Amino acid sequence: MSNFFKFNDILLISAAIMLIIVIYYVVKEQKRKIEKKKITAYLKGINYIIEDKTDKAIEELTSAIELEPDIVDVYISIGNLFRKKGEINRALIIHKGLLARKLDKEKKIEVYVNIGIDYKKAGLYDRAKETFKNALSLDPKNNTLKKYLEEVYEDSKDWESALVWQKRFGENKKITAHIYCELGKKALRESNDYNLAYDYFKKAFVEDKNCFDALLNLGKISYANQDKKRAFQFWFDAVKVKDEFFNLILDNIIDKNDLYEFLKSILVYNPKSYYILFFSSMYLLKLGKYKKALSILNIILKSGHYTQSAIVLAVKCLSNQTDNKKLQILASKLQVNIKYTCKSCGYSTHLFFWKCPKCRNWDSAKVEL
Repeated sequence: MSNFFKFNDILLISAAIMLIIVIYYVVKEQKRKIEKKKITAYLKGINYIIEDKTDKAIEELTSAIELEPDIVDVYISIGNLFRKKGEINRALIIHKGLLARKLDKEKKIEVYVNIGIDYKKAGLYDRAKETFKNALSLDPKNNTLKKYLEEVYEDSKDWESALVWQKRFGENKKITAHIYCELGKKALRESNDYNLAYDYFKKAFVEDKNCFDALLNLGKISYANQDKKRAFQFWFDAVKVKDEFFNLILDNIIDKNDLYEFLKSILVYNPKSYYILFFSSMYLLKLGKYKKALSILNIILKSGHYTQSAIVLAVKCLSNQTDNKKLQILASKLQVNIKYTCKSCGYSTHLFFWKCPKCRNWDSAKVEL
């Protein structure tokens, strides 16, 4: 009888072991299928991100989260996709919700950074500053975080704080010079304080001897104070720094005689620069000196610069020297097309910028005619 029970015990134990083995392999297979689905969802989500199909990317990454709810990186990605769509509130809900989780220091910093970017995108600069400062408190030596915080100061036009931050942690004198220039413009705009503005522009020049913006504005203040000789010297130096921004100077010379004299002096200085020749002909045309403008355009065209803008100017000059009605009608319809394109990201606009609105880089504008 005892042998019978022993035999039954062995059978039961064997059956239990077999059941455990079967359950193990079933669970393992289910996990494998879930992992496969999860990976598939990841890959699809990534492909949709690459293809810029935001809605489908969110759908696939959400599927991945349903299969494994503790994936912090996917939550961050989904929040970023909502931000890209302009749904900042949803992005903030997702990103801020992650702070309730138990995160290591690096991941917590990453979450703070994304919350800060959300706030910045929404124009809530004070909250963005606070968030980046929270991230920086976790890693005070993190230069990337310092850069994020400085960008918020710049984007919110808090130039005083941006200057303090740049002087404490920045190593780029060109950016420091631009911040001084922005402070100078602010002094002119808000209080019309020429002396304070002049001091700021001078400080910018000390930081960067090749700061076109500083030289441009020092010339503007001198010209406004009737010190034309000094103004022209500042502007002459500015042209030496960057001749492609020649038109920014010419826009500030109100008196027609002053404009003509300055054009002549610059043409003598550098008669071969394409930008000097082009903008000189453009402003000579505005002054009504059609023959002089056309003679300069001939130099441009003979040198092989058959740009659309140069041809448009030539047509306009010719139309003012003839009674041909068709040519005059044609000339009235044509416009000189000046664009400013970022050398870093390719952003293009008709409005001049010192700092690219898209990639946030300073001094990245180039002129396209």
